[in-house]
Amino acid sequence: MTDNLPDKANTAPKGLGVEQMIAYRKKGLTLAEIATLTGCTKENVHYHMKRADLDSLDIWREHKADRIEKHQQDLSKSLTIDDHKKMSGLQKIIGIKVQEETIRLMRGQASEIVDHRHLVIDLGKAIDMLRQERSQQGDDDVIDVSDIPACPSK
Repeated sequence: MTDNLPDKANTAPKGLGVEQMIAYRKKGLTLAEIATLTGCTKENVHYHMKRADLDSLDIWREHKADRIEKHQQDLSKSLTIDDHKKMSGLQKIIGIKVQEETIRLMRGQASEIVDHRHLVIDLGKAIDMLRQERSQQGDDDVIDVSDIPACPSK
């Protein structure tokens, strides 16, 4: 049965994942050090690092948004009125929503509204209140922030 065999393209000798070699390399280890840790030859580690092509991957990550945006532009230009007419109502609604979310993200705008007004503290009033309570108790040196009462949201 070949189902239980590890994927050759993604596995170093002795079943060690290439991901582990990459992790060692990203930590700054030399090929010789990785070879010692993994029980592989330096040449074998070099082979797997070359196949992983980390430099190319880093460049791809750096420019991924631009490349995807260019692809999106090309797709947008290729759509015809007939393509639009063939779309179902649901496809159109989903397309509008995805475009709206994308535009908001690109403009640095919120794509989701989160209510953060549930806790509002008037620090001046709260500190004055605590000082009064502490002075009545004879303990006015320390104010514990967790003792500050919350004011209702306005």
